Formats: sequence, structure tokens, C-alpha cells
Amino acid sequence: MAFKEDVLTFFEVKYSKKYNPVYRITESKVSKIIKTVDYFFMKFNYDCEYQISAVLVTPEKIEKIENITI
Repeated sequence: MAFKEDVLTFFEVKYSKKYNPVYRITESKVSKIIKTVDYFFMKFNYDCEYQISAVLVTPEKIEKIENITI
């Protein structure tokens, strides 16, 4: 996680050797990430804007997608 312009960003990193790792980001996975973020805010009594971004890694490149939603 990291701050950028007062927005807390959580990162989901996906790797694939054979295909585009974006296909590994499913609705179910995003739902689990949101539950984890909610728990983080509750546990640490934290309140701020946030987004969830993805880092997609293949042998050829590394790509960042900001503010993923399904």
C-alpha cells in the first residue's frame, strides 16, 4: 500500500508466464480485497479515501492498472 495525493492505494500483484495476468483478477478476488481493506480500516481506526490498483507481471513487462473495479 502507498499514499499518492492523499489517497491510500492497495496493490494486487498478479504474475503469469503464459497469458495476460489481468484475467486472474476476478469479481470474487476484488470482493475479497475490499473485505480486507474494510478490516484494515476497522482494525486501525483509519478513515481516508482509497483505491485498489493492480500490478501485472509477465516475463516481458510490468504494467500497473489504477483503480480496478469489476
